[in-house]
Amino acid sequence: MNKSNKRLTVMANMSLIGEKVYLNPTHENDIPFLANFMNDDHIKYFGRNCGSAIYETKMKTHFEENKEDERYTIFRKDNNEIIGDISINSIDIYNRAGSLSVIIYGKENRGKGFGKEAILLILKHAFIDLNLENIDLGTWEYNKAAIHVYEKIGFKLIGRRRNRRIVGNSFYDEIIMDMISDEYFKLYGNTELEKYKTKTEL
Repeated sequence: MNKSNKRLTVMANMSLIGEKVYLNPTHENDIPFLANFMNDDHIKYFGRNCGSAIYETKMKTHFEENKEDERYTIFRKDNNEIIGDISINSIDIYNRAGSLSVIIYGKENRGKGFGKEAILLILKHAFIDLNLENIDLGTWEYNKAAIHVYEKIGFKLIGRRRNRRIVGNSFYDEIIMDMISDEYFKLYGNTELEKYKTKTEL
C-alpha cells in the first residue's frame, strides 16, 4: 500500500479490537485517507453512495454534520494500515435503531475476513454498549459476496427497493436486511452482556 495511505495510530481504550482488525473512532485526520479511497471505481460501484466523486471537503462536511453517528476507521492489526470504514448511522435513540455501513478498501484486503470481523465488532458495540434493538443495512443485488457475508453473520432479508440503482442501461434493486437483538444474542451468546452487567453493578 502507498505510504500516503498509512498513518501511525494506537489501539486506545475507545478502540474495538479483534484478532485481525481493530476499529478506532474516525478522527478528522483520517478523512484524507478515506476520501482518497472513496474515489476508487470499485468502491463507487459497490458502495451505496455513487455518482460524483466524493471529495475531501464533502467528507469533512458530512463528518461535521453527522457527529452522532458511531463511525470507525478499520485498521489491520499486522501493519496498522487503514483498510476501511464502518459505522452505525442514523441512530434513533428513542426506537433503539440504526443503520450499518461498511467498506473495505483495496482488493488485497478483501476475502480475508477483515470485513466480517469488523462487522461483528461493531454489532457487539451496537447491541451491548449502545443497547440498540434493530440494525439494518442496504446493498445492491449484484453485490453477491457482501450479501453472502451478511447472511452468514445473521442478517435477514426484509425487502428490496426496486430499480434503485442504474449501471449503464441496467436497473438493479437495493437489498434491505436487518438483525434484531434477540437474533444477535441467540447467535453469539450473552457472555459479553453478562460481563457488561457485572461491571455496571460494581
